[in-house]
Amino acid sequence: MITLDASAGAMRLESRRLSVSARNVANVNTPNYRSRSLNQTSLQPGGVRSSGVTAGTDETSSPPDPKPSTVEFSEEARSRISSSASFDANAGALKTQDEMTGTVLDLLA
Repeated sequence: MITLDASAGAMRLESRRLSVSARNVANVNTPNYRSRSLNQTSLQPGGVRSSGVTAGTDETSSPPDPKPSTVEFSEEARSRISSSASFDANAGALKTQDEMTGTVLDLLA
């Protein structure tokens, strides 16, 4: 079923996005750390999947002095709130689909 696959895929994507955000926050005091972000790809006929993690660009390949990390707490907080809301919405869609399938099976029995 497309709805189940799309919702499950979106939940996996948001879970991975939370992991990337957690890694960014954990490395906030690591010199030369570049904030990472999760890339996503749309699937046909519906759904999404992660297509890799990218690090922010660095102006120089080997800086002479350590630079502070590029992690922005406000961006990480926004990302976590958005991911949590999306995960909850997709969990609700899965639950509704499960209930609808149960009702149809009860009608057929």
